[in-house]
Amino acid sequence: IMELADLIVVNKADGPLEQPAKLAQSQYVSALKLMRPRSPNWKPHVLLTSALNNKGIGEVWDAVTNFETIMLDT
Repeated sequence: IMELADLIVVNKADGPLEQPAKLAQSQYVSALKLMRPRSPNWKPHVLLTSALNNKGIGEVWDAVTNFETIMLDT
């Protein structure tokens, strides 16, 4: 599954789970460095969100629309 990821979203980055979510983000970033991107025009992103606090949702949507734009243009 990791080979197919264009965007990874780590949710529940709030309260006592904020630090573990940041650790998960860091580990995903490290893992992605070992994999070859599917496209030379896009580097996979790893974003943190908190649905509870409505944090990071806009950034996820921006990444999705940016990915779509780049892929359609190239």
